[in-house]
Amino acid sequence: MTPSYPRAAGIVSQSRPPAAGRSQMLTDLYQTADGRWQALIARERAADRHFVYAVTTTGVYCRPTCAARRPLRKNVQFFASNADAAEAGFRACLRCRPTGVDVRESQATLVVSACRLLESEGAPKESRKLAAALGLSPYHFQRVFKRHTGVTPQEYRRRLLAERAKNELGDSESVVEAIYAAGYGSHSRFYAGAAQELGMSPAAARAGATGQELSYAICECSLGRLIVAWTQQGVCELHLGDSARELTASL
Repeated sequence: MTPSYPRAAGIVSQSRPPAAGRSQMLTDLYQTADGRWQALIARERAADRHFVYAVTTTGVYCRPTCAARRPLRKNVQFFASNADAAEAGFRACLRCRPTGVDVRESQATLVVSACRLLESEGAPKESRKLAAALGLSPYHFQRVFKRHTGVTPQEYRRRLLAERAKNELGDSESVVEAIYAAGYGSHSRFYAGAAQELGMSPAAARAGATGQELSYAICECSLGRLIVAWTQQGVCELHLGDSARELTASL
């Protein structure tokens, strides 16, 4: 089992400040007019929680991420809150609706609910049934889910089943027992993607990956430290933790 950090795989070790420190850095940045203007130009999502901007020529105030045409700097005023902008005589933008619920936040909440539902026992197997359970059309649900997670609901479900199977393999008396305990409906569905999802054959995984050559990388991310391990057949482990020693031991 050898550590490696291939740039071709896009895995690099980066040092980032703790989440609390980054939050304070953003707060400090958005306290200045120059910092707010740069955030407006870049349409930084994090800025939406810190200030709004108003355009003197239109009398409207917006979120920093508003999709409206960018105004001239000389026509822009910044306010710490909606109330401050309204008190100054500006009205809320009808496009980005700064006084309402952020659509992206509501969608993120919905996606979290979908993930929890997929993880539960007896979850609907078909995306259309899952969408119906959440009160959405199949097309809209598919699009929102992939936008926020990077995968389709069915890809997410397959990953869940593979993780369950991996956990069951070590305790089950046979691969077949692990397959059904994980929630697969048939052998064929499991074996069709087992090598890709487990990074090795089911029998090898059940034996504790004895004799398998694993490569791994540890990197910093917004949630802490992440380890990624893989074989020649594919990725076999993704795990979050607080320290490199803890993550290495998890292998």
